[in-house]
Amino acid sequence: MEKTDQEKRERNLFAPPEEESEAAAEEVIERGPTGGILIVSKIVAIMGRLGAMRKTERNKDQGYMFWGIEALLKKLSKEMAAERIVVLQDALSSTKEDRAYKSGGTGIRVSVKMRYTMVCAEDGSTLRMSAYGEAIDSSDKATNKAETAAFKNALKRLFLIETEPQSTDPDHGSPEAGERQQQGRNQQRAQQQPPREKEAPLPEDNAAVYGALMVLLNDTEISPDKRRIPLFDGTERIALKRQADTEKRNLQALNSFYQDTKAKADMRRKDAKEHGRVVYLGEAVLSAGPAAQPPSVSAEERK
Repeated sequence: MEKTDQEKRERNLFAPPEEESEAAAEEVIERGPTGGILIVSKIVAIMGRLGAMRKTERNKDQGYMFWGIEALLKKLSKEMAAERIVVLQDALSSTKEDRAYKSGGTGIRVSVKMRYTMVCAEDGSTLRMSAYGEAIDSSDKATNKAETAAFKNALKRLFLIETEPQSTDPDHGSPEAGERQQQGRNQQRAQQQPPREKEAPLPEDNAAVYGALMVLLNDTEISPDKRRIPLFDGTERIALKRQADTEKRNLQALNSFYQDTKAKADMRRKDAKEHGRVVYLGEAVLSAGPAAQPPSVSAEERK
């Protein structure tokens, strides 16, 4: 016998009508096999025992206070274990792109959408919700940071965790005011630091080779299917730029480094044109279809 609309709504208390979009069904509560919904009362019980969390950590670059994931988990893990709740997580989507810093370096920006399922071990009832996270890192930690940010957002939203002493309400301030405050902190920090000696300008020949090298590190090639493929990935560009900075006042060493880098770029340019792929630091990054053949890796490329 077909279930009535009322019976369907009882199985999934927060489920929207069928005509609503999929995006509206991100947060749902489902009954367990025995028909119970203990997950709701257990989350409410935890909410009643949680107090405000003081922000004890400070961002070293921008100066704002925050609470870390370790402090949150330390406060929640025992509470959730006592209520017999487990958390399962899935990555629904992820995007990654290179980002250039104003200082000249390059970072990797990652955005993730995560799904978290809170499961009550007593009756099997569940609560499912999603959250977004975003992070930038110059090494290999961007994905971990983005997932951590998403988890913090999900737990804070689920348990309505208070934070003190400062508010994170959107009406607490404006971007313009926050930018002015940050500029003031930067100026104060600069005044407290001893003045740095001004670096002498590069000789003309050194500056020309160094500039050509920076252009080469950011160069791309068009693949057979009209995609633009970087010749060097973000992590590799950072390492090569650091090496160039150490050699930039030695014209002979700088020229030698440029020629080696150009030879590597020429091989990768050929691979991108012929195969639609490039080998970064020995790791094949396949961006063409499955029919593409892997390029050969020379002895110089393996170094």
